[in-house]
Amino acid sequence: MAAQAGGVGDRPAWLRANLGNFVLCYDIADPATLRAVAADIAAETARVQRSVYWLRAPVARLKTLLQCCAPRLDAADRLWAYPLGTGRALWRLDATPAVLPIAA
Repeated sequence: MAAQAGGVGDRPAWLRANLGNFVLCYDIADPATLRAVAADIAAETARVQRSVYWLRAPVARLKTLLQCCAPRLDAADRLWAYPLGTGRALWRLDATPAVLPIAA
């Protein structure tokens, strides 16, 4: 399983090399695989909640991280990376909206 861009409708996704903000999340059935992938991701990200992480890095680093995790995944497992346009896109919605901590 290789890391690849998704698309919306007929248009392929486009990621600028300097975008830098991503939400990563996964759905993995096997507990051992889940722990291994979680450890790889947690080493470079900030945990938002269980199986949801925030990564601030260049696209090249995101691709490397996804490719590192890919060999561990079974066909039914899922690992997603959602690009965020700006730091303002990092809102947490609940009774008290707050922004994740971002270094300038």
